[in-house]
Amino acid sequence: MSGQIPALAKNPVWAEAELAQLQELGPVTMCVDPDWEPYERLTEDGEFVGIAADLIRLIAERSGVKLQLVPTRNWDESLAFSREGKCDILPFLNQTPDRDAWLVFTEPYFINPNVFVTRVEHDYIANAAALKGKTLVLPEGTSMEERVRRDYPNLKILTVPTETDTFRMVEEGRADMTLRSLTMAAYTIRKEGWFNLKIAGEIPAYANRLRVGVTREKPELRDILNKGVVTLTPQEVEDAVNRHISIRVGYRVDYGLLFQVVGGLGLLLVAGFIWGFQLKRLNRRLAVETARTMDMAEQTRLAEQQLRQMIDVMPGYVFAKDREGRFLVVNQTLAQVLGCRADAVVGKTEFDYGMDSDQVQSWRKADLRVMETGKPNVIAEESVRLKDGSIRWFQISRVPYPYGEWDRPGVLGIATDITERKQVADLLRESERSKSVLLSNLPGMAYRCRYDENWTMEFVSDGCLGLTGYAPGDLIHNAKIAFNEIMASEYRTLARQKWMEGVKNRSSVELEYEILTASGERKWVWEQGMVIFGDNGFPEAIEGLIMDISDRKRMELLLQESQRRYDQLAEKSRTYAWEVDRRGVYTFVSAAVKGIIGYGAEEMVGRMHYHELCPPEDQDLQKKFAEELMAQGRELEDREKRVITRQGRLLWVLGNGVPIRNDQGEVVGFRGTETDITERKKMEAHITCMALHDPLTGLPNRTLFEDRVRMALSRARRSLRPVCLMFLDLDRFKPVNDQLGHGVGDELLRAVADRIRRLLRNSDTAARIGGDEFVILLPEIQSPEDGEKVAEKIREAIAQPFDIEGHRLEVSASIGLALYPDHGQSLMELAKKADQAMYAAKAAGRNRAVISSG
Repeated sequence: MSGQIPALAKNPVWAEAELAQLQELGPVTMCVDPDWEPYERLTEDGEFVGIAADLIRLIAERSGVKLQLVPTRNWDESLAFSREGKCDILPFLNQTPDRDAWLVFTEPYFINPNVFVTRVEHDYIANAAALKGKTLVLPEGTSMEERVRRDYPNLKILTVPTETDTFRMVEEGRADMTLRSLTMAAYTIRKEGWFNLKIAGEIPAYANRLRVGVTREKPELRDILNKGVVTLTPQEVEDAVNRHISIRVGYRVDYGLLFQVVGGLGLLLVAGFIWGFQLKRLNRRLAVETARTMDMAEQTRLAEQQLRQMIDVMPGYVFAKDREGRFLVVNQTLAQVLGCRADAVVGKTEFDYGMDSDQVQSWRKADLRVMETGKPNVIAEESVRLKDGSIRWFQISRVPYPYGEWDRPGVLGIATDITERKQVADLLRESERSKSVLLSNLPGMAYRCRYDENWTMEFVSDGCLGLTGYAPGDLIHNAKIAFNEIMASEYRTLARQKWMEGVKNRSSVELEYEILTASGERKWVWEQGMVIFGDNGFPEAIEGLIMDISDRKRMELLLQESQRRYDQLAEKSRTYAWEVDRRGVYTFVSAAVKGIIGYGAEEMVGRMHYHELCPPEDQDLQKKFAEELMAQGRELEDREKRVITRQGRLLWVLGNGVPIRNDQGEVVGFRGTETDITERKKMEAHITCMALHDPLTGLPNRTLFEDRVRMALSRARRSLRPVCLMFLDLDRFKPVNDQLGHGVGDELLRAVADRIRRLLRNSDTAARIGGDEFVILLPEIQSPEDGEKVAEKIREAIAQPFDIEGHRLEVSASIGLALYPDHGQSLMELAKKADQAMYAAKAAGRNRAVISSG
């Protein structure tokens, strides 16, 4: 039921400045909830006891802090004293936006889920937002009330003075439910014996993360207490819980009434048994929840430790802030710039480190914009004056950052120093501008034009003539024609927008469009250029290169047409192409996939793994096979597998593919095709079935029967259990064929086969091997008598009249039996003995079953 950030060391390491702060602090005053069992309460002697009391003593001891208790009458008075500065800390409470106004908080040291408690007849609560007309009762002054009123306006909230009153309201039916911590719920239910109450659900996001709240006037005290918080181990927290959660239930017997209630003693014993059973079951539930929460806490600690290591090795400056601009996290790189430790920065702002106020205000606006819009923001280039007065250029990225247990996000950011990169880029830009004349020998046209509505050319290279049909002098200063007129009219607005974005972002621009040459020919061109800014910061000109890409465009059109044809052919052949990355996640599927499997490319690419289309029972095998292909770099050749369509149909597909390799020859994915072969598989199955079954009766034929006999004999040799083989021949069948025709005879054979089939086990086999001849295999029978019993049932069933096409037909069966190992060791020996026994049955008068005599 508990959890915390596990300890790194039992004895914190103190800096000299921190030791000095400890000496200056003196006794730390503390207000508590005097009546919040089992967490914290004051005894009649004024002693502070409970789970929180045990843990805060450990924290204080390891932090070197001396605590002085300030008694209060109730929790509301404790909160009021804290606001008024009459106590320095509140040792055990949740962090909320309201409490952030006067408190700063340590890291959480006790994590406990909040659960719904209802009467036993209440349904499980999967979604509290869907409840209507329900009342929820809470103790007065809790952080839970503030949050529930905000998140679930559909619930009617009642408040009562104490925790016990809360559960009593639910037990007596005056409220539908309460929402309390799992520890508190278990404690109160057990203590009061309210076993008509149950835990009916949970809000995962509402987990209690109990911390120490410290007055804002002493942020250094929060940092000192955190030193003790991180030393707590899961076992220490668990021990504190176990010391206070166990409840002894005693019984006081009134001997004056004993003789009057002797008759009720039995009922009292039954009630005591039920009481003990309920306590035992609740203890098991508490143990499971405790183990689960402790495991979650350990995972959280490891994740936080890994995250801390990751951000500390990042070359950029990583930070997270709350809505008031206070640092929540910084990495070591940023802490070094600020001249202190990373943990010392928490709770402070840039103002505390003497940063330029205008700069800080600018950052604050950018932070708030991200927090209010919920959208990321990237500033490509921003100059920053550091504490030493130097100016560096940074690229700053910000994203919303949820923190604590509240959904009011802060901001997470990383600032990357791009000073050297920008200096190089500026030098390159200047170099490119001064050397633009050298581009005249390149295919296409190098140019410099004004940033005006006509793109007035100031310089064009000699390639202008070959590209546009106009001489360079025709375009310079718009002597004969402006370049804006050469650009096809439908592209002019788009080009203008692109260059406006380039001016705004101070970035290069790349675009493609069509031009009209002097001869009227339309050409596709590719243009890339850079806006040149003057000393006043306004755009003065554009320098760039324009090249003829008509051949490439024609090739693209041909490729598009080719792709269209391929898609049509693939659709007809029910084949689709695919690519996956090394993880097996689809990175491409052709359009034909939707017509075959029912999923579109947008549902598969980046979302589905290669093996997820397979039935669940095939997925592990397919995943392992794909991993082996990746590891070995082998080609995929004619691999058949089953897939399930969006509509739930099972298909067979045939896959072929080759590995995708990077420049170093490493396998980074796979590409291939898959073809729907479902109809082929059905045909193969049908052909196989026809080859191994009698077309008239559907029973196995001689080939399949003999194979099953051999398998049965092989198993019998290992299990040492008998096998029975029967030969059955119909009596008086020939007259039916002769007198009524083969059609009636065939129907009679089908009916006989059906009666035999119904009398056999799933492991048994009946086969038709001739006109009216049948054979039957009974593998692994218990005794020879079992075979005789089955033979007699078959004989009796066949002796019953048949109604075939209005004819009442009566036939019988002569059956011969042979047993392994008594009558033979092989199929040939057993078949011979069973056949002889069948003829013996016919000779003895027919309509009987005879077992082999030797």
